[in-house]
Amino acid sequence: ALPIFEVEMRDFVAAGAAAGVSAAFGAPIGAVLFAVEEGASHMSPKVMTQLFVATSTATLVTRFALGPILEGHQLGVLGTGTPVSFGRFGDVEYHVAEMPVFALMGVAAGLLGALFNCMNRSLSLWRQRHVGSMGWKRFLEVLLVTFVIASFKYWVPVLVRALRGKTWEPPRIDDLSPVEKLWYDSGQGSMRAILHAVEHQM
Repeated sequence: ALPIFEVEMRDFVAAGAAAGVSAAFGAPIGAVLFAVEEGASHMSPKVMTQLFVATSTATLVTRFALGPILEGHQLGVLGTGTPVSFGRFGDVEYHVAEMPVFALMGVAAGLLGALFNCMNRSLSLWRQRHVGSMGWKRFLEVLLVTFVIASFKYWVPVLVRALRGKTWEPPRIDDLSPVEKLWYDSGQGSMRAILHAVEHQM
């Protein structure tokens, strides 16, 4: 069994992760379920209450602040006019015949999540054996990962444009398509574009 301190620390981490998900998506209940599934050390009414308080507070504070900052609302005004981080969905319609497709998407997402967890565990064990938590190897690892990510974010749009027969010149943001801009936008901007992109623009 884990020591009391480690159990409490893990529950605090789970509460912080749940609060972040809740603030980003405006979904406190979904954030609680996420934390219970992925981060909490155990399931109990006490942990559930702590997570719910954390997510509800995060959602309230975020929406309380975003209204005046982004939309110029009067301080304290809430409701559907208050923006959320990844945008708000309008009218959504779907047919009952699409439900099996949604179910298959859920199954595929679960399998991919399990594969990701397995690969992440193997990678973490490999890093513990060969890299360690301190020293020059850890420093070089950070530099390598940063270089690879930055290179991908820059060169993928350049290569895509070159393969389309346009140019090898460095692209300008205004000349990029919505899909190509995903590589240069911030994480929040990319998520908003993916969730709310107009189909014919993609």
